[in-house]
Amino acid sequence: MATPERPSSRGYERPPRSPEALANRDAVLDQLNRILSSVLFKNSKRCGPLLRYIVNETIEGRGEYLKERSIGVAVFGRKPTYDTNEDRIVRTAAVEVRKRIAQYYQEPGHEAELLIDVTSGSYVPKIRTAAEMADQAKSGANHHAGQQTAAPFHIEGFPPLSVAVPSASNALWISAITLAVVVSAVAAGLWGRAILANRPLDRFWGPLLRGKTVTLVMGDVMESDSPDSRSPGRNFLDTMRNDRVGYSDGLTMARVASMIDSRGKKFEIRRGGSLTLQDLRKAPAVMVGAFNNPWSVTLEEGLRFQFALDDSKKTVSLRDQQDPAHPLWSVDLAMPYAALREDRAIISRFVDSRTEQVVLLLAGLGRDGTAAAGEFVTEPRYLRTLTDMAPRGWPGNNLQTVIATDLVNGHSGAPRVIKAYFW
Repeated sequence: MATPERPSSRGYERPPRSPEALANRDAVLDQLNRILSSVLFKNSKRCGPLLRYIVNETIEGRGEYLKERSIGVAVFGRKPTYDTNEDRIVRTAAVEVRKRIAQYYQEPGHEAELLIDVTSGSYVPKIRTAAEMADQAKSGANHHAGQQTAAPFHIEGFPPLSVAVPSASNALWISAITLAVVVSAVAAGLWGRAILANRPLDRFWGPLLRGKTVTLVMGDVMESDSPDSRSPGRNFLDTMRNDRVGYSDGLTMARVASMIDSRGKKFEIRRGGSLTLQDLRKAPAVMVGAFNNPWSVTLEEGLRFQFALDDSKKTVSLRDQQDPAHPLWSVDLAMPYAALREDRAIISRFVDSRTEQVVLLLAGLGRDGTAAAGEFVTEPRYLRTLTDMAPRGWPGNNLQTVIATDLVNGHSGAPRVIKAYFW
């Protein structure tokens, strides 16, 4: 059976509503306006628009189309292809809506009002009268006596709304609604904390994504005999050679660019040799590469963890400036790459005093170290290991972490944290 298309507002005619249905629709809209004009909703830029949208869509007969992605696009301006697993704005806003609705109905004077509720696990609101809630509670408590609830009628497009009947037990109704409020508030709080705990990408990238754009800086080709790109004598072959990009650098740049785009932010990719300090003062920046990126070398000065060439330029060591006499790791540059059993990278995120912007350095010594750094900062499961060892309030701190990846037959393993430092 073909899936029915969602009815659009243009060219779609609803069947005529009965006077009874229209009256109930108006009652729902009146209650919605009362809720939205309360102090709990009127100043909220997320909760009010979300609640208004899902209620209107439901009473217009489009409740079945209320999915996370469609709400993100319609209410919060996200792209139709946005990643709902990484950008959880709809889920987060829905948790807050549930909590505020619970608070609204807990306040004195709202007990007898029409109940609009958004239960956990759905974005389709449920609409009930106070009498129906009391009748359902009474029916549940006295089910053994065979008592029946009032026969419901329907407003097209949203759950049944029962005919109002006198409450047989006002105390029972108060108990039922109080229990519902308490359970809803507790569930909202627990779910909210769970979402916060599962957002390591937002915590790590938040300082870099506060503006409108991010500058992504690629490393240059490390060829000492390549003519300068501005040289008049530069031929076509020289240009092709100098324009090459390392696979790991390109892979890392693609991961970072994709993640930034999924957050609805713009980015600009530049070569390290083409940037000036003035350029870097305009926006946060991500530097990819170690010795092949001149800005990585410049900006890491003064940081605790650094890669350093020895005087003979035959060995590279990873040093902790708090204990420079004992390198954390070193590599003989003359050794075959296939003989390397481990690669390492330094990930640094800090506010640079020269650019007055947040900078992220993804500096791997070898190709696998750079790729591991790119994977680490774009995958929540790896960033979560950093979160577990971080101090309270760390998202706003500067940080450095040393990561390693094992190499087996030319293939790298999962990145793992060796050292972490926050300041």
